Amino acid sequence: MRMMHAVPRRYFALLCAVYFLILGATAPATLLQHAVSAQSGITLAHLTGTLWHGSADEVSIATKFGLVQVSDLEWKVQWRYLWRGELALKLESADAVGSLTLARGLRGLRVAQADLALPAADLAQRLPQLSPWQPEGEVQIQTQGFALNAAMPSEAIVVWRNAALNLSTVQPLGDYRLTLRNANGAIDARLETQGGKLRLDGVGAYSKQDGLHFSGSAQADPAYAAKLQALLALLGKDRGDGVHMFSMRLQSGPASIQ
Repeated sequence: MRMMHAVPRRYFALLCAVYFLILGATAPATLLQHAVSAQSGITLAHLTGTLWHGSADEVSIATKFGLVQVSDLEWKVQWRYLWRGELALKLESADAVGSLTLARGLRGLRVAQADLALPAADLAQRLPQLSPWQPEGEVQIQTQGFALNAAMPSEAIVVWRNAALNLSTVQPLGDYRLTLRNANGAIDARLETQGGKLRLDGVGAYSKQDGLHFSGSAQADPAYAAKLQALLALLGKDRGDGVHMFSMRLQSGPASIQ
């Protein structure tokens, strides 16, 4: 008994922490099925490995915009984030090239790092609002830290290369860059054209309460104006000089363009 009282509390806490780390490193990944409740909207299938390094054949996530499904997801704990008071998982999937690291701390969930590339067609399959457009090309997502409620400003870049839509015979339409910045619980968005036959520019904002609101303009390269006329008319009204103005709302249910 004297020996137990002689052990400083901080060492006892350290021993407990080491115990739980070892437990997590050896505990089967199937325990996640019990840890993730049905109310979270996350469903895991065919788990293998451990809690710290494992995989799932399929993950389904119920979101405000519909059901998102990810195939062959692998996760691995990133220990260096523990010094920041965060538990971080590096995620890789057969659906994309690259990785995404999610970190959870006292301030909530954030994207700690992302460097991903995936086909636009695969992205449309996971976001029902995009399906009618049947997008093609490659989508690249990059950030060194991004969170909706971050105290410090953060930024993420989404680039759509060789963009194409089933609504136009002109393919590809161009390359486009979307810059996302957090601002007081909302995300500001800016769309820019990096090059191509169709010029798109716009600004918008997203919040949990209001969803996504976006407005911008579309203009064809003069050499392709006739071929792109149908698509431009669908995007918005001509203001009189060949520039078509459009606005978009994306909430629960299908996207609408006005």
